[in-house]
Amino acid sequence: MLEKLAVHHTLWIKMLVNMGCNVETAKDLVQDMYIRLHELVKEPKKIMYKDDVNRYYVWTTLRNMYFSHLRKSNKSIFYRMLENDEVEQQSKTQH
Repeated sequence: MLEKLAVHHTLWIKMLVNMGCNVETAKDLVQDMYIRLHELVKEPKKIMYKDDVNRYYVWTTLRNMYFSHLRKSNKSIFYRMLENDEVEQQSKTQH
């Protein structure tokens, strides 16, 4: 099964990059995905579509791993506070 997954190595990285992941993190997540699927999938036929790997299954796995990575790395979310009154005053004085 790992051999069939590795054939599409570049595709797996591109999938993550298209989700907004940087290339280095994508490479790490793809390596983790190989390990995860190898350990969790006891019956390789379950993730196969005809004679190839089910790409949707792998995409879903990568997406979930990427979202988990984002949650772990973004423990705090910061928002920029805007002072609405000051913005209104500036726009009034410019006209």
